[in-house]
Amino acid sequence: MQAFEEALRLQDQIEKVLVEFETNYTDDLVEKLADLQERFEALGGYTMQAKAEEILEGLGFTTEELQKPLKSFSG
Repeated sequence: MQAFEEALRLQDQIEKVLVEFETNYTDDLVEKLADLQERFEALGGYTMQAKAEEILEGLGFTTEELQKPLKSFSG
């Protein structure tokens, strides 16, 4: 679970760097982005959603149910 949380944190940082690129494109930011993406990939960040969907489908959730908000489920 820690790897998942770390990957989400890294994803947030990647998004912030990409926004910063719009007004401040520097070599330092390019290096920071490369480092963040490397760490994100090492944690399986680019495949997390597919793995989660595979697990949920294995538990009997349909593709349509995966699109619903969590609060729409009972229990």
